Parts: sequence; structure tokens; C-alpha cells
Amino acid sequence: MPDKAVWQIDVEKLAQELLAKTRTAQTEEDVKMRVEPLLRRAFQQIGVDINIVAYEKTTKLTAKRMDAVYGYLIIEYKGPSKLASRAAVQSAEKQLQGYLEEEAQGHGAQAEAFLEKAVGVAMDDRRILFARYSKTARLLSTPVPVGFEQGDLFPEVSPQRGFHFQGPYPLSAGSLACLLVYVRSAGRRPLTAADLATVFGPSHEVARLLVSELYSAAMRGQRRSLLPRVAT
Repeated sequence: MPDKAVWQIDVEKLAQELLAKTRTAQTEEDVKMRVEPLLRRAFQQIGVDINIVAYEKTTKLTAKRMDAVYGYLIIEYKGPSKLASRAAVQSAEKQLQGYLEEEAQGHGAQAEAFLEKAVGVAMDDRRILFARYSKTARLLSTPVPVGFEQGDLFPEVSPQRGFHFQGPYPLSAGSLACLLVYVRSAGRRPLTAADLATVFGPSHEVARLLVSELYSAAMRGQRRSLLPRVAT
């Protein structure tokens, strides 16, 4: 199946499906189990390798569990209407910042480079919040313009260094288009030993095929060469 661009996904329909699925959700787990399959389908449709997702992945320092990690993108699900109050939003912002900072610890001297690539996402049944990082003082805008509902919080408009929080936005075509752009850019395996081992480690098919091919090449070389070193 050919890859689809973000704008080829019917984000209006996706928003309607998500809102319908979560209408009767009562807990955080309800939201997660109803939203995640729809997001995985959309991610796959735009060419993201959904097999990289890690569920309930623990953070590097405090072993807190992150709901879903797609490479450089972290999703944290919240219970119904949990992003409706200022206090809850501040708590979600602190949580996402903590997750991203701990994940960055695994990148050593490249920690800040990791943070600039990473995206944190918090979602309840009606709203979505993004967390991003900038190492220079600047304004960060969403890739797709998203409007706020009346009464929602307004974003920080002054240039700043460090973490930027965008939203919470209503779950809509615009906010979901932003999510798809973010996962398209961030949904890839970080180049750390632990992440690479999941692909090239002995338990993965890639590693088994590679060793088999190397062995076959060595055996062919042995049969064709008179040099004892090749046999060794």
C-alpha cells in the first residue's frame, strides 16, 4: 500500500470517530483503549511504522510508565474531561516535560538534540495538548493552525527557550492534522543502543536473517578459496 500524506487522511472523519468512540468513556483506560486503535490506523495510513510503538514504557530515571511511545513521540492518555481545568493542564504539562527530560537522558551529549526532535502529547476524550522543546528563544507554532474554543487557555506568545506547550485544543480536524504531522516527523526509532537492539538484537528477524546471510557468504568464500585464513 503506498504511503499517504497527512492531507490525504480525512481528519474530519477521524475526529468524529474519536469523539463518538469516547462519548461513553468513564476512565483513562476507556479513553486509551478506544482512541489508540484509531490513531494506529491513521498513523499506518500515512506511512508510520506502527511496530515501533512501545506501550507502558518506563522512563529512564523514575520508572514512570508512559502510555504509548512512537519513537520520539510520547502519548499520555487522560480520563474524560481531565484537560478541562487549568490545574489539570499544568499537571499534564509537568508530566510530559518530565517524560521528555528523562527520555533525553539516554542520549547523553545529544540530549538537547533529542528534545528538539521529540513531541509530547496528552489527550482526554475531548482535548489534546502538545509539548515541544526549543534550545533557542523563539516562537513555536503548530504545523497546522488550530483554533481555541471560547474559554480555553491561550498559548504563550512571547519567544522563549525550553519547553513550549500548545493547547489544549479541542479534538478536531485541525488538532489531529497537527498530531499526524508530528508523528510523521517523530515516529522513528531513536539511535540508541537499547532501541537499535530491538531491531538488530538476536530475538529479531532482521538479526537472524543477517547472521544467516553472513554465514552463507563465509561458507561460499571458503569453498572458493584455497587460503587457510578463509576457512578459519
